[in-house]
Amino acid sequence: ARADGRKIELAGRAGEAAFLKGTGEIEGDWPLRLEIDVAGLPAQALLDAVTAGRRPGATLEARGTVVLDLALRDPGRLRYAGEGLAASGRLQRLEWSVDPFEVEGSAEEATVAGLRLRTRAKERPGAEAAGGVLTVDGRVPFAEGRTFDLAVQGDFSLAAFEAMALGSQINGRLSLQAHVGGTVVAPDLDGTFGIEGGRVRVEDTRVRAVQVTGRFQGREA
Repeated sequence: ARADGRKIELAGRAGEAAFLKGTGEIEGDWPLRLEIDVAGLPAQALLDAVTAGRRPGATLEARGTVVLDLALRDPGRLRYAGEGLAASGRLQRLEWSVDPFEVEGSAEEATVAGLRLRTRAKERPGAEAAGGVLTVDGRVPFAEGRTFDLAVQGDFSLAAFEAMALGSQINGRLSLQAHVGGTVVAPDLDGTFGIEGGRVRVEDTRVRAVQVTGRFQGREA
């Protein structure tokens, strides 16, 4: 950090990678703008610290840019925007990635556009192809009085769960389509879900021919 009269400059590095730069003024509400290069953050080191070695072989990479505008004397004025945000990694036999998406918002709510989570499992011999896509678009509230307006759609092979639960065999497909409204305290859900061709084997326990369809609306499923 460096201050020059009424101005301040910030810079941050993780090893050799620069991830933060910022400028601000030491007057008024002390406005500050921060630009974060997500690719410069030590994502893998953070994952290793959080899992404390309980997920050996787990990987994480991330990229994109986040810009924050805030007033140090008035934190409620926080605004942020992220562009080109993306991530990828691996957990056990499951490989996943998030397509580039955008997010913007304030301390009261955030809007997500174009979030697509894709999964692909490294197949064991004889297993069905394991993969799927989950999409999320819309508004998420943080403050009282703010409301959801969130669309969620998904279609996954259940074998993706097998890739995380070693020693099990799971087949079938899971589908989901939902809209979330209401508030955090009283969410309003409307959508459908289903499982087709479900089969599960965990050690000596087997469940076959699972077919489930359902609808949730309001606060009931």
